[in-house]
Amino acid sequence: MKHFDDPQTIRACLKEKEIILLGDSTIRQWWEYLNEFVRELKRLTLKTPGKGRQQPRLAVDIEHNISLQWYCHAYPLITQAYTVTQDACYIAHRIDGTFGGSHTVVAISLGAHFVVFPIEVFRRRMQNIGAAVARLLLRNPKTKVVIKLANTRDSTNLEFYSNWNTFRINQVTMEVFKDMNVAFVDAWDMTASINSTDIHPNRMIVKNEVDLFLSFVC
Repeated sequence: MKHFDDPQTIRACLKEKEIILLGDSTIRQWWEYLNEFVRELKRLTLKTPGKGRQQPRLAVDIEHNISLQWYCHAYPLITQAYTVTQDACYIAHRIDGTFGGSHTVVAISLGAHFVVFPIEVFRRRMQNIGAAVARLLLRNPKTKVVIKLANTRDSTNLEFYSNWNTFRINQVTMEVFKDMNVAFVDAWDMTASINSTDIHPNRMIVKNEVDLFLSFVC
């Protein structure tokens, strides 16, 4: 694992790359961190039907030809924020619409919104995503794919937000991708080791997640 403490090092790492972040708000934190830390990344306002947290995000660095995107996964979503169906697209569909190549990096995070449902609901969704990733790597084997595991969270309401359910979700994720040429960012290990209970980990944890992600990309 390398440490990326200089924005210019990150720019050099991501030069000529399209970064596509897919999933929940914990991987949206990667987009927010990079957009804030690398000042040359300029956020563009997308004209989409929705407004708020689930709205797609795009930032670009024109000089280094960097595109940084985030798209929310499709329902179920546990949120009080206003959403529209056009903003929430199935990850497998987005991956199938991605050409891929050595300039493309896809990162996926799924889990936080599925903990209240039977594990088979998550398993079917992740299997569909795994099949889409397999097709992407068949089209363009040089595409880099990163899977972010779900992090620990507040488990005071054990009926709904049990970390045991999150742990099982991570097991399913690793099972689906175990034979594929992908990298893992073990957010569970990073948060469990310091007893973090925030559904949205603090900035230091996010930095370490992003550093591990960039270590694989570069």
